[in-house]
Amino acid sequence: MKALTKTWISLALVPFAPGCADDGAAADEAGASSSSSSDGGSETATTTASTTMTSATTTSADSSSSAADSSSGVVPIEVEAEITTYDGQPMVADLVLTLSAAGSASVAHATDQGVVIAATEGGDDTHLHFRVRGLAPATMHTLQFEVAATEGGAATSGEVEFETPAALNGFVGAFALETSDVEPAPLFRMSDWNPWPAGDFAGAIMIDPAGITRWYLSAPTTLVGPPAVWVAVRLRADGTILGISGDTFWIRDELGNVLTEIHAVDLGLPTLHHDVIELSNGNFMAISQDFRDVDYPDLGTRYTVGDTIVEFTLDGDVVWSWNSFDHLDPQRRRENGEDLIVNPVDGESALDWTHANAVLLDETTGVITMSLRHQDWIIAIDYATGDVLWRLGDEGDFALDGGDTWFFHQHAPQWQDDGTLLLFDNGNGNPYISPLAVETRAVRYALDDVGMTASVAWEDDEPPFQVIFAGDADRIAGGHLLVTDAAIFGAQGQVNARVRELDESHDPTRIWSFTTPDNRWIYRTTANDRLVGVAAR
Repeated sequence: MKALTKTWISLALVPFAPGCADDGAAADEAGASSSSSSDGGSETATTTASTTMTSATTTSADSSSSAADSSSGVVPIEVEAEITTYDGQPMVADLVLTLSAAGSASVAHATDQGVVIAATEGGDDTHLHFRVRGLAPATMHTLQFEVAATEGGAATSGEVEFETPAALNGFVGAFALETSDVEPAPLFRMSDWNPWPAGDFAGAIMIDPAGITRWYLSAPTTLVGPPAVWVAVRLRADGTILGISGDTFWIRDELGNVLTEIHAVDLGLPTLHHDVIELSNGNFMAISQDFRDVDYPDLGTRYTVGDTIVEFTLDGDVVWSWNSFDHLDPQRRRENGEDLIVNPVDGESALDWTHANAVLLDETTGVITMSLRHQDWIIAIDYATGDVLWRLGDEGDFALDGGDTWFFHQHAPQWQDDGTLLLFDNGNGNPYISPLAVETRAVRYALDDVGMTASVAWEDDEPPFQVIFAGDADRIAGGHLLVTDAAIFGAQGQVNARVRELDESHDPTRIWSFTTPDNRWIYRTTANDRLVGVAAR
């Protein structure tokens, strides 16, 4: 329910100037200002305050003046400003300006240029709606507005003050940055946000280039271990986010409302884990698992888990699948291949034979790229036939140029425009070196799939460090690389993640970075040109 409180504030009167209501329009997504007119604006909110899944508090400011402009004799429009805040998402608020006559308005945050304000639909020419994003929680805020009558007259300006609700569990308001003389990409960085070890919440966070948190969402969890972690969190074209946790695929809006939820069991699967991608046909492709008994000469019959790929619809129908047991040899066991994974269906432990952690689909060529951590391979799969086209890595199908080294226990392959393959090479699990000699890196490989050779085209110049699980490396808009060192263990046993932006032409390549507080880790980070809730243009 909305609790309404009305506060009266005085307005300054200024002479009307045509077009004044549009002064802030250019800053809708890059700054703190927005304008709205009687056409209803350019963006549709994805939720309302009436949703039972989000608690809302509303404050109104009835803002008017009976004084006339002495030079023109025109009485300005009377304005009532109503603010709605959300306990479940304190970084977002809604503003409604109710006008005594048809008009248009511009709105700006008084002090924070990083707050993004966008006109939204849902009103009419006397009810102007705005969504305000990027607000600091538990903080007093002031929004300044300027209103002009559609038919001309004195402009009315005023402001409304309100306090945002308390921050959600696990919130961090800003991060100390390490920077260089190279400007970072003007993008928002969105990461999953997980406690170490798994705690009572999991979530996602989005920060701006200045290191200030502009969107954060966390949800309580009673799960333990990997199922508790939010993974594959991505911003969708409509402004919602998708992800996986607890063997469940979900879509959430910016306020945290769950719009879609598909459990693995709904698809006839034991699990959903590590990665999910959205396809152009509206379907989704994710990683699951199959559990089978395998006869090993040295171990006897052992319950073993291999990875599968499934394509499914939002209606919960599996329309395509691929199974590693049908295309790879379970007798090939590498380091960590005898780690145990519990089948959530029967509670039995199984050997973690393949441990897939990423899947990509090139819809032009019909080739799937899949990363198998416990095989130390990246494989290419023909979507049409299911055949494995090649296996990249140690003991695979490519010969490596002399002097170069393979990746081990890798994550996050990404094809580049020049045909090279970028990935995050954890480096552990390498049978040819001591564990103490392991060095993690981002690396790009050039592949010749005719001559079946591979070579290192580029590699990280970061001083030696180790990340033994998870990680990410992406090419982002503007050409830089965004690398997520997911979990670096410190001398006191603490865990920190580090996110680095790299310019391959700069020496050193790291031009921007931040590190999480102790015992917070990040699986992946993506770079986005808009906040959660804002639809792609």
